[in-house]
Amino acid sequence: MEPGSQNSEGKFVALVNENQLKILKVCHVYAWNREDQQDLYQEILFQIWRSLPKLREAAYSNTWLYRIALSLISAFQQTYPFGSKLFGLSCNNSASRCD
Repeated sequence: MEPGSQNSEGKFVALVNENQLKILKVCHVYAWNREDQQDLYQEILFQIWRSLPKLREAAYSNTWLYRIALSLISAFQQTYPFGSKLFGLSCNNSASRCD
């Protein structure tokens, strides 16, 4: 199954429609403003689309999708430590602190 094929597009749409509220909730919990929430949501959808050929069993699709989301959230949090964008702090990731 290749991204772009009719079959994978239908599976992608069905998977996103079934899990859209869960994905949005995760974005709202882990991102601190609307712009970041939208960016995170879009990135999650993109990664789902890219990884769709690797989904072997539809029965595990919710777990698979959630793992993709948490992986991206982890990367997001490393880039923007809690509160850094919210309070306008500049962060030095190598020192793991915000001033």
